[in-house]
Amino acid sequence: MLRSCCYSSFYGAFGLVLCAYCHDAVTALATLSLAVLAIWGALGAFWALPTAFLSSTVAAGSYVLIN
Repeated sequence: MLRSCCYSSFYGAFGLVLCAYCHDAVTALATLSLAVLAIWGALGAFWALPTAFLSSTVAAGSYVLIN
């Protein structure tokens, strides 16, 4: 689960860097769209991490701390 969150974040960061070097609007929009897709894909795994490692009461407290 942690690995998928890291991979998605890496692909999102790579897409943002790639978008910065694009000179064509269509290519920039395409790379930005893929970067946003990867970053939003990492959020599901990120929110599932506290329940994977912590007990239920501590996980609830970690959600409060994250928010």
